[in-house]
Amino acid sequence: MTTKILRYDLGPELQEILSQLDLVRGEYESLTERFSNIDIEMLAPYEKSVVSDLINSLKDTEKSMSERVIILESLIETAFSIGLEEGNYTETFEYDLDGNVTSHSSTGDKEFKINYKYNESGDIESSELTANNGSLKVDKNYVYENGNIVGITTKNEKEEEQEEIEEE
Repeated sequence: MTTKILRYDLGPELQEILSQLDLVRGEYESLTERFSNIDIEMLAPYEKSVVSDLINSLKDTEKSMSERVIILESLIETAFSIGLEEGNYTETFEYDLDGNVTSHSSTGDKEFKINYKYNESGDIESSELTANNGSLKVDKNYVYENGNIVGITTKNEKEEEQEEIEEE
């Protein structure tokens, strides 16, 4: 035996949440649009703060949190792979007119350069890291479905130092 709970059986707060969900459900074409238009006033203070930060970062960067996390993971992975935690160095960034990072460089004890390319939609298409005076190259190509990153193909090229044998 099952019992059906009707909307008017619920408390006023839950009825309001369900009403807002009904309003949001069909008005927006994508989940991103729905997310961007959540009425945060009905949330608890901590939840309001977190959701507000997520909405603002999405609006500011036009990139979903999952895309931004993947880009940050890639940058962190690159930093650790070339040992940036040690030494003295200066990092610089270059941006295109849309605010996308196009180049990330380091000079000093640890030298590297990462170039980023974006597709027509403004999504990161590929990145190319060159480090250790050109002896390390890492190429990444990003795969998208419906505007979301679903895969990254990484190709590493590391030139082995070769000893020259001098003839006497």
